[in-house]
Amino acid sequence: MPTDPVAMLAMRRLAAPLLLLLLLLAVAVVASACKGGGASSSSYDPTKRTEWLVDPKTAPIPDGYVSGVVDGSPVTVKKVEFFTETSGWNMRVAGTDAASHDIVINVKIKEPIAAGKTYVADRVTATGTQLDVGDTATKKNHGESNLVSVYRVQIDRWDVKPYAGKFEVGAGIAAGRVYIGLQTTEGKQGGVAGTFLEAGVGYLNKPPW
Repeated sequence: MPTDPVAMLAMRRLAAPLLLLLLLLAVAVVASACKGGGASSSSYDPTKRTEWLVDPKTAPIPDGYVSGVVDGSPVTVKKVEFFTETSGWNMRVAGTDAASHDIVINVKIKEPIAAGKTYVADRVTATGTQLDVGDTATKKNHGESNLVSVYRVQIDRWDVKPYAGKFEVGAGIAAGRVYIGLQTTEGKQGGVAGTFLEAGVGYLNKPPW
């Protein structure tokens, strides 16, 4: 360590900015970790999730395509689409489980949808959330409506034509991220989470707005 007074003074002057820089870097790292831990994790596997009725505003959404679990069975999502009903928008997530049962989850968004917006339902009942499970072998299915559910739908892309006063299936394309958690009347939790691209949008009814 230098004993020269001039050298010691120079070191002291350099030490303060260096410590401040290290402190700022530490704060940035912590902030980045907190930000990344809330909404997204590329290593997160929805098919292995067991607890779904959590705060949807901070529930993790993986970077991969939408997947999940229903009745304890992993679900492969094949299609995401939006269409209007008399009460607003319906988001339909359809796929199959490990036993090749058809799985369809419908959630209601009762307001206009636009790119850059997020729509949240926080642990509510009677939202119109519906689960349908169909058996392709027996052609039978059962459904449950107004389930206890939560969801967060983030819309990144909404290239949709305005309503033209008529039924229209191919009205546009949507993309974004979704987290849906639900609980059946038997008390089983399930849901889906992930990103979706090229989701079809259509007008089946006149929007209520």
